[in-house]
Order: sequence, then structure tokens, then C-alpha cells
Amino acid sequence: MFIRTRLTLWFLLILTLLLAAFSITIYQLTDNHLLTWVDQDVRKQAATLQKDIHFCPGTTRLCVPRINVFRTPDVYLQVRSLNGTVLASSSNLEQHTLPILSGTAATGQVKEMSVDNLLLFVYCQPILINHQLQGYVIAAHAPQTIYYALIQLKNILIPGVVEAFVFVGIVVWLLVWRAMRPLESLAITAGEIAAAKDHSRRLFSRKHNDEINRLVHTINGMLQALEEAYQE
Repeated sequence: MFIRTRLTLWFLLILTLLLAAFSITIYQLTDNHLLTWVDQDVRKQAATLQKDIHFCPGTTRLCVPRINVFRTPDVYLQVRSLNGTVLASSSNLEQHTLPILSGTAATGQVKEMSVDNLLLFVYCQPILINHQLQGYVIAAHAPQTIYYALIQLKNILIPGVVEAFVFVGIVVWLLVWRAMRPLESLAITAGEIAAAKDHSRRLFSRKHNDEINRLVHTINGMLQALEEAYQE
């Protein structure tokens, strides 16, 4: 295997690892950021609604404000009493009922679950009035838009990595070939000198003071020594 081939393959291997690590890092950071945003959003929605719930004047019945999610159609809100009765729901829920997560390890946590075949991130916040539990505010967020964005990101990263790999591979091959071309010229000239047994010939030195030029001077010195030896 030629040196330029080995150098190109090693460089491409390193490039592949770097591009893979970069793509995975970008995807994971985006995924974590979006899911963290969903977690914070459902908590904020539930807390905002819970603050506006109070006892109706002169009664122990909960007064729930009108729930408006027009600006966030992917968010679902519902208020339920202790016995599970639905007191209010956002209009986008229609006849669906969100689950109460109280009394389980999921209380106080955002849980991903399927509700009537719809994947939701659900958060349940207790309604406390005068330190007494009166009901629950349930907030849910549909992550379909987020998952679609992650799929689109993956569809961009994978072809991008492949295209970058091919492009950089071609560029590296050309650069290595250009860097190694003087060595091929030296090998051809040295072969001609050996075949003709003409120790008076010399290799052409390069303008650049690099490793190849030092090799040229070394071979020329060896040829000079051989020529002097034969003359004796």
C-alpha cells in the first residue's frame, strides 16, 4: 500500500471519529435542550394556572379561570377535583381526560406517557389552599413538533457528515499526492542512475528547505562518494 494511501486512510479515520463525535454531541445537546424546555414549560403552565384557582366566595367550591391555550396549541391543561371530576379543561383537549399522577413516584415529575394514543409529557401539580389539598392541575405538552425537529436535524447531520467525508477525503488525497510527488520523482531519477550506473548524475534539489530537500542532498552526497571511490 502506498504511503499516500495510508496517510489518507489514517486522516479519514480521525476525521470520521471527529465528525461522528461532533454530530452526536450536537444531536444530544439539542435533544436535551428541547426536552428540558418542555419540562420547564409544563411546570410553568401548571404553576401559573394553580395560582389563579381559589374558593368561590362563601363556598368551598373551586373557582377555575378560563383556560386559554390559543398561543400554545401543543399544551393541554386540565383541573380536576380530589374525586377525579373534571372542573375545567383547555378546548384542545375536547373530551379527553389527563391522568392524575398523585400518590405515585411520578408526583412532582414530568412523565412521558401515552394518553388516548397521543404521546404527551404530563405534569401533575397539587392545588393547595390553606395547606389543604383541594385538587390537581394537570399540564401536558405534545412533543411531536420537537421529535419532528430532531428527525430533521438527524436528516441534516447524516448527509452533511457523508458529504464532508467525501469532500475532505478528495482534498486530502490531492494534498498528500502533491506532497509525495517529489518523492516519486526522486525514486524515478534514482532508478535511472542505478540502471545506467552513472554516478556523475545528481538529483535536482528543491527550493524548499524541507525533509525531501535534505534527502536529495544526502543521496547526492552518497553519489559523490561513489563517484570518487570508482575514480580511485
